[in-house]
Amino acid sequence: MWIKEWNPSFSVSVKKFDEQHRKIFELLNQLYEALKTGEGSRIILDILQSLISYTDTHFVEEEQMMQSIDYPGIGQQKQQHKELLDHILELKQKFISGDSDLVPVNTLSFLNSWLVNHIQIEDKKYAQFFNAKGVF
Repeated sequence: MWIKEWNPSFSVSVKKFDEQHRKIFELLNQLYEALKTGEGSRIILDILQSLISYTDTHFVEEEQMMQSIDYPGIGQQKQQHKELLDHILELKQKFISGDSDLVPVNTLSFLNSWLVNHIQIEDKKYAQFFNAKGVF
């Protein structure tokens, strides 16, 4: 299922992280729109690099906040963040090397599913904990 944009059901009740999640959706939408117009393969490298940079920054900030307030689920979050970044880096390397198995639509579908599931399940777990610690 393709989720085109962030909506209030994705809120983790922390303004900074909601804004960052919105930006990640925007990056995925850039890829989606490029695929619809047949430009996906031409710009996928730029979008993947932007996605790598931005998600890395987001994950670092999220993990720093988790550490600062002793969030008990930080280990699982770090592992999932690492797995996603490793996957995106692998996709980027495949694209650079001309790997014909890299299909932009599959890449987009994977990233979208991961993002939706991660926010709706894992990130929602920290919302109440963060708010109880005064983080909104």
